[in-house]
Order: sequence, then C-alpha cells, then structure tokens
Amino acid sequence: MRMMNTPRTRDAEASRARILEAAMALFVERGFADVAMRQIAERSGVTKSLIHHHFGSKEALWEEVKELAFSNYIEQQKPELESAPVA
Repeated sequence: MRMMNTPRTRDAEASRARILEAAMALFVERGFADVAMRQIAERSGVTKSLIHHHFGSKEALWEEVKELAFSNYIEQQKPELESAPVA
C-alpha cells in the first residue's frame, strides 16, 4: 500500500535509454525517413509525448542516436587502438 505523501518515482534515465535503443533499432531497420515517432513510442513502451519531453523532436533524437552509435564504436575500438604498435 502506497502512503499518500510518498511520490511515485519514475526512472527517467531508463526511459531515455529504452527510447534511444528503440530508435536506433528502427532507424537501422527502416531508415530515418521511414520511422514515425509512434513506432518509436510503441517499441520503447512510452508515449510520444515522453519522447518529445526527453528529445524535443525526431531530428534531435536522431542526433542523439548518432552520438550514441559513435560513442559505442569508439569504446569498442579502444582496446585495439591501445594495443596497436606505435610506428
């Protein structure tokens, strides 16, 4: 039983991560132009308004997806770069 004065908390970072993950998968599958915000909302299990709250627009979400993809790629390449011989 929830107490009257205890606010319900939402995990904003988890929601944001689910949105980014869903958007990335859909953009890879269908391309930016063929993905609707509704589809991202459905796949991530959130509302379209929550996506707009976190990212503002589909274009801003696309920019964040690209940044995340590049960041992930760089992290994956670090061990290889660090172990490469210096010429």
